[in-house]
Amino acid sequence: MAVGLAGMAADLMYAHATHTGLLPVVSVLSSLYPVATVLPARRLDDGRLRPLQLAGISATFLGVVFIAAG
Repeated sequence: MAVGLAGMAADLMYAHATHTGLLPVVSVLSSLYPVATVLPARRLDDGRLRPLQLAGISATFLGVVFIAAG
């Protein structure tokens, strides 16, 4: 139930951002979605990250930094 509520809240916030002009911010933050699933899995389930996954996470964060820098 909590996951469903969180998903619904995310959809509502995305819809609100499209109407208020905050879409660039939301698109950058939504690009972190894969990282947001991998890191808790690593912490909670002691999952191991492969070098390719670490490279992907690093590239994602680097991309966010570049987009934020303008």
